[in-house]
Amino acid sequence: MLDYDYLNSELKEIFIKKNFKLLTNIQAKAIPLILENKNIILSSPTGTGKTLAFVIPILNRIDKNSDNLQALILAPTKELVSQITDVVREWTLDSGIRVAPIIGGANLKRQLDKLKEKPQIVVGTPSRVQELIQLKKIKMHLVETIVVDEVDEIIKQKSTNSVSSIIKSGLKDSQIIFSSATINEQAKDLMKLFRTESVICKVDEEDVNNNVKYYYIVIEHNNRKDIVRRLSVHLNGQSLVFSNDNYLLKTMEDIVASNKEISVINSNTPKEARVNRIKDFRKGNIKTLISSDLTSRGIDIENLETVIHLDLPENNSQFKHRNGRVGRMGKDGNIIFIVTKDRIKDLKTITTRHKINDKIQEIQIANGIMTIK
Repeated sequence: MLDYDYLNSELKEIFIKKNFKLLTNIQAKAIPLILENKNIILSSPTGTGKTLAFVIPILNRIDKNSDNLQALILAPTKELVSQITDVVREWTLDSGIRVAPIIGGANLKRQLDKLKEKPQIVVGTPSRVQELIQLKKIKMHLVETIVVDEVDEIIKQKSTNSVSSIIKSGLKDSQIIFSSATINEQAKDLMKLFRTESVICKVDEEDVNNNVKYYYIVIEHNNRKDIVRRLSVHLNGQSLVFSNDNYLLKTMEDIVASNKEISVINSNTPKEARVNRIKDFRKGNIKTLISSDLTSRGIDIENLETVIHLDLPENNSQFKHRNGRVGRMGKDGNIIFIVTKDRIKDLKTITTRHKINDKIQEIQIANGIMTIK
């Protein structure tokens, strides 16, 4: 249960209004540590409430009467920046706390106008935040907390130089929080560069209680388009389909032309169209969204029912981030792997590694009927 004594009076009132009572495992572990101003590496599977785990204590600490920037949250993609900003806004309601999203590629003048509103919290991508610090438009000398979300992805994108520059521009004793579904040795080494003492706050997959069911479907290699069409008919809720094949994603556009409930995001999709398609998916206007791993992070669809692997995940990180789109906060969900006969052994290896080999069931679709074998 949430101990409301953790919270200041205004934040306490907001949480009581929202009837927020039950903390997830990672929130229960992380919130007290963050409130004690510990530097932490926060690790928990996708969908377990990591964002609120650092947002709650940050909001509790914000002085809404001050015009100073007090907290900075860095994220690797504009989609994730948008999602975190939405979470902050949702949980501040009419408290007077101001938050500004700052992303690369967006109109610089508009972002400067947002900063003129004196936000107490900035959520941004590393490169754009670093640029605005260099322009002296973001002042770091009073920032008490710096969060680096999806730190493993930031390392993968080789954005650590920007992150290092940002952290070094801040206070020597500012609190640093790294957060991700997977924490590697590089993330630990990065933390050591800035703080001699830090705490690893971790919740393992086996500690997470969810109601996700696993299935697989065996197809011929050239039937991947057809299986997407058929599943979009047979499945009731929204589905997020992942593929490693950029060429296949590009050729999927003909499905969209014939079915308004299906949409595709590929490498050629313009940024504005990509944002609009994700928005339509969030609103429920699109039933099935087909994408690369671009949407495996930074997209939270409240009632997403199914994740479909049109190609098998290539590594553990891909497996966790894709599957983490469903079963969030303990909700029900389905995960379906599409495999050809020659890759059944590979599927077996993956399911064994992730300890789901005794849970997965085969689905067959014949004569317009979908059955579990």
